[in-house]
Amino acid sequence: MLCRRRARTTALEAALWYAQEWGWAVTLGAYWDRGACSCGSADCPAPGEHPLSVDWANRASRDPDTIARWLRENPRASLLLPTGQTFDVIDVPAEPGHAALHRMTQLGLTPGPAVATSSGRLLFFVAPGGHEALPGLLAAYGCGALGIRSHGPGDHVIAPPSGHGEKGTARWAYISHEHPLPLPQAEQIVGSLVYALRATIPAQRHPARA
Repeated sequence: MLCRRRARTTALEAALWYAQEWGWAVTLGAYWDRGACSCGSADCPAPGEHPLSVDWANRASRDPDTIARWLRENPRASLLLPTGQTFDVIDVPAEPGHAALHRMTQLGLTPGPAVATSSGRLLFFVAPGGHEALPGLLAAYGCGALGIRSHGPGDHVIAPPSGHGEKGTARWAYISHEHPLPLPQAEQIVGSLVYALRATIPAQRHPARA
């Protein structure tokens, strides 16, 4: 059975939980406003998912008072978590991602936290170094990217309960309800991800024979 933790109902509750229980730095991001990104750019490449500050990487904080002040000043802001510091993220399409999550639990593996985004992706949190390790791991399985992305140093991911307006909010698909567990290494979950992704791509199910 998946270990799900009770959803944090407000951005402040969630942000403080990330900072205090998991030790993750938090920064604030833009948000959806009347169907568009709050930054005001019509061609915004990441509506509701980019930092408010250009200096976000240096300003990200675990300090409860700082986080509370930011959210008082920007109550509609999304929550973003910098990657490449305390964790990296492997990012896959939602359908095979959920299948991989089920496979891991059936095999008795303990996945790290996983976020289901409202834009149709599943974000698997892994130990730092996963971003750099991923290309070699995929090569070892004899496959290309298969729709897998990764986030490491200098990047960030959206965190619940942030969202995409009418598309809904991000939510935790899997997270320990006990004291935070050590994050898995990328190699511990990539096999299940590749298995699930290949099952959804016809050309990968039955590779052409020479």
